[in-house]
Amino acid sequence: MGQLSSDAKHKIAINHVSTIVERMGCDWHDKSEKAFGLDGEIELKRRGQRTGRILMVQVKSGPSYLKKKTQQELIFDVERKYLEYWKNHLIPVLFIWYNPAQRKAYWTCANSKFSYSEHCEIHVPKSSKFGTHSLPDLRRVAMDFYGPENLLPMIQPPSDLAPKVGTLKEEAWAFYSKWRAEGCFSPRFGQVLITLRGWRHLTASWRTQRSIVRKLQLLPSARTILESLDVSHIQRTLTVQTSKGARERRLYEQTAIVRYPERRDAVISVITEKLGDEPVRFYSVYEHPKRERGDWLLTREQRLKHLREQVAHMLTQERIEEISEFFK
Repeated sequence: MGQLSSDAKHKIAINHVSTIVERMGCDWHDKSEKAFGLDGEIELKRRGQRTGRILMVQVKSGPSYLKKKTQQELIFDVERKYLEYWKNHLIPVLFIWYNPAQRKAYWTCANSKFSYSEHCEIHVPKSSKFGTHSLPDLRRVAMDFYGPENLLPMIQPPSDLAPKVGTLKEEAWAFYSKWRAEGCFSPRFGQVLITLRGWRHLTASWRTQRSIVRKLQLLPSARTILESLDVSHIQRTLTVQTSKGARERRLYEQTAIVRYPERRDAVISVITEKLGDEPVRFYSVYEHPKRERGDWLLTREQRLKHLREQVAHMLTQERIEEISEFFK
């Protein structure tokens, strides 16, 4: 059997990518063969409706494009004319490399400042495999460039709890106790437990007062999100040791734009956890900070590394872990 031509290999790679995109429930559009440095585009959908949020795509296939591997990254050489075009593009550009030997693809955002070097290299984390599970990350990339509108549900909960530090913890505990007594039903998970574990996580002694205050203020938003949204994504899966042996611990994230009457809209995420076959329980809530363009695509490990490089000389390990929560 003769070797496939480069065009045939390229078409196989594009078919692999387009099939995954369609399985995500999004639209794939081929670009003209004359398109400069681009092979197609992904149009994101939400609940089957087009959002108008487009991601441009460049697909490469085979080992000839791979410059080298490190323990954590795949590094590719690209022509400067293409890199400059991607960097200056007003639309997100995804660089996707297809490995025909593995029948797997890896991806990054080519116009994220964390993905390229001035030596005309594209850096792709080995952990960044392209599959249907990548949809939440694609939405994050789109939010980075376009803003969260049309990509996230919008809710309008009761106002935050009063910011007076002297009375906040008392008011927050009263709210939490009432929520716990009334129970919580989620369209996504069914019955969700509101436990002391969640309260202890929010008010942990290693947190700063500012962090505790902000999380307690967000409790009404957390309840509204948890009891309104019917979608989530897995943030992390861990294996933990318990008295019953090794068990799987899954952390789920649900995110919405919260419209507040007294301040600007905010992107809020609620974290729930499931340990083994136990019921889902509320774990945490946080507000996404404003980010620089390209920050969404950093892996958790890259964010933590970047954070450590900036502040390790002045922070304890516990404080680093606390701040890193805001970069989830």
